[in-house]
Amino acid sequence: MLKYILNADLNNPVHSNFVGNAAVFHGYAGMSDHEDRVYTEEQAELEADRAAEIGVKIVRTMYRRYAEYNEQTGKWNFDTHNMNCFTRWCERLYKRGIDVAIQAGWCNPGDITGTGWNDKIPDGAEMDPNEAMDKYVEWMVESLKYLIIEKGLTNVKYVLMFTEPQGSLIGVLKGYTHPYDTWCAATEAMHNGLVKAGIRDLVKLVGPNEGSTTDSQMLKHVAPRIKDYIDIFSTHNYLSGWASEDSGLKNGDGCVVFQCAGARIQQNIIVEPNTDYEMKIIVKGFPKNDKYISGHMLFGAFNPNEFFEKNYISAGGSPTPRININSTKMLDAALIPKDWAEFSHTFNTGDLEEICVGVFCDIKQPNMGAYIKQVIVTKKGDDKNLVKNSDFSDPDFYYPRPIRSFFDKYKWGWIAMASPYVASNDYHDWHRWVNTAMKYLPEGKEFWFDEYNVNGAYFDKHYDPYYATKLATATISLMTSGSQSSIMWTLFDQQWPNSHEENHDCWYDGDHRWGVMPNLMRDTTPYPSFYSTGLLFRYMGGGEGTKVYEIKDGEPIFGAITVSPEGKIGIAVVNTFDGEREFELNLSQSLGSVKLQKRVYDPATIEPNAEAKQLAPVGEITVDNKISDTLAPYSLVVYSNID
Repeated sequence: MLKYILNADLNNPVHSNFVGNAAVFHGYAGMSDHEDRVYTEEQAELEADRAAEIGVKIVRTMYRRYAEYNEQTGKWNFDTHNMNCFTRWCERLYKRGIDVAIQAGWCNPGDITGTGWNDKIPDGAEMDPNEAMDKYVEWMVESLKYLIIEKGLTNVKYVLMFTEPQGSLIGVLKGYTHPYDTWCAATEAMHNGLVKAGIRDLVKLVGPNEGSTTDSQMLKHVAPRIKDYIDIFSTHNYLSGWASEDSGLKNGDGCVVFQCAGARIQQNIIVEPNTDYEMKIIVKGFPKNDKYISGHMLFGAFNPNEFFEKNYISAGGSPTPRININSTKMLDAALIPKDWAEFSHTFNTGDLEEICVGVFCDIKQPNMGAYIKQVIVTKKGDDKNLVKNSDFSDPDFYYPRPIRSFFDKYKWGWIAMASPYVASNDYHDWHRWVNTAMKYLPEGKEFWFDEYNVNGAYFDKHYDPYYATKLATATISLMTSGSQSSIMWTLFDQQWPNSHEENHDCWYDGDHRWGVMPNLMRDTTPYPSFYSTGLLFRYMGGGEGTKVYEIKDGEPIFGAITVSPEGKIGIAVVNTFDGEREFELNLSQSLGSVKLQKRVYDPATIEPNAEAKQLAPVGEITVDNKISDTLAPYSLVVYSNID
């Protein structure tokens, strides 16, 4: 068997103050529900026990207007049923040493005016924006004073400014032109309100929590404006796992993946009228069944002023805004090869001086699609490529959608409804995303990846033992990416009070099933990922002064090392391939012959049970500067002296 040689440089940590792994976990236990779907006190305590057992360090929670404002007295009443339930939830976590990150409203600006789905305020839409902002800040400041000072819940340490505030569904606050502006104003107002109340030093402000975007464009725009008010910057995305090991990509390659019908990329370029141009694309397909696949891929030149779907090029069921009948070329999906190939097309610009070039994918079957590695457009007889970011390597020229107020700028880079990849596998792709976001950080600021989970082939299969390996790969990658923490979505399945929502996002009658353990009203036996997550959350530690090191050079094996000032050590190694792998890990310096207990998550043998205790050690090793071991397919091993 081939032995993989891994290396870790203990002289160069990727982070020197890793606060630990975090997760979304809402404080709903015991809250009112009109269907009486309410946790008993015993279930609420068991839920908190499970959070402690898994070892989560920080939880991010929804916070609503559980308190009531009295117009006559001008004061907040915190002695309400739901506020008491939330306070008890915070107390349970306080007793178990778990910190709380409160979501200061979810919707921007809906939770300022009280017009969003999260909270409703009479006449909120007509409220003066300054008055609305003052009321919003007062609500949070008074809530924090109550929880931290009056109730002594000093584990409430973080305040997150909204969720995915980059694209409001209900417009912007009156007097503002864009959701970015509303968010900046709210963040500055929150900072000033906390300062005025004398409690600014008790919490850290986190944001913008930009998410489900191709790149951290909001972070890039707001960071210079808001750096004096935010303590920790944060963004997130959900990577779909389509850049498989057989994609042919190498770490650092640029690529876009078309993973569903309707995916497309486009950008505008300046051309000479009545001139011939050649467009080339380098493409590779990933059909699961060559005979079964159907549909096509269309590429070429389109009219920049005739987009039929929110400024996107169209094809298939919609009219195609080609510049003339010969300006596009269609490829049969079945003819797109499994190896990289170049396709070209020549067209004439007619009387246009500006055109849109793009690629539209209409491959019908799920889990079938294509990678696009490069797009080149040249004038016939000239080798100058007119396409910016031709190989998709620069995220500054890649945008998820044409935000109308920025469209004149964005149209000169890639506008896309597709997933970008610049890596050979999921591990490197998580790294790429964080590294891009961190380019936009002001000097001296920390970064959190504030929401993550696994999409792609394992989406909504949280009961699958192999999903746990995908999730563990993401967690390890985010630990070694340079981020101070990352927040998994979500810790447990939870019933949202009074919600009966059902949709593709794992909602079943208001039960949001994205966690590592079922809602306790359904089952007390956790999913397999409870155990893999526990190995990384609990036995990899985290806290003030904890250093993180990356384990390198062993693809398909990846890993992380944590070392605390107190000498607590965790070493995690994951095998992301389907075969057994032998490895040797070499450390650049000695750990001092430390004794570490070995725990293994093996998806082929895991047997969850209702006791839900973390995996027991399978042995103990003494580590100086080397570890040799063998990993089962898709398995995770953690060596640790952490309790």
